[in-house]
Amino acid sequence: MPDASAVSIVADTLRNSVVMANFPADWPEKTAKAVVDALGGLTRAWAAVLPDDSYFTPYHEGHEFHPGEAREQAVADVAEYEDSRL
Repeated sequence: MPDASAVSIVADTLRNSVVMANFPADWPEKTAKAVVDALGGLTRAWAAVLPDDSYFTPYHEGHEFHPGEAREQAVADVAEYEDSRL
């Protein structure tokens, strides 16, 4: 089952970038689910990003044991490196 937020993001992108003439109203959601399924699912990742846009190894929500832990770890990295951002 794909992550609902991933499907929502893809569906919003489709809806905003495709002229919806002659498409069923639920086309963006059905297509988004198929895209997310084909990609093996999408989950959010968090990382501390430096001014040159390089970043530390991201923490993936799908790989962490507790909800919110990935973001918490990245926030700790940001606190450690004052010129970085989340």
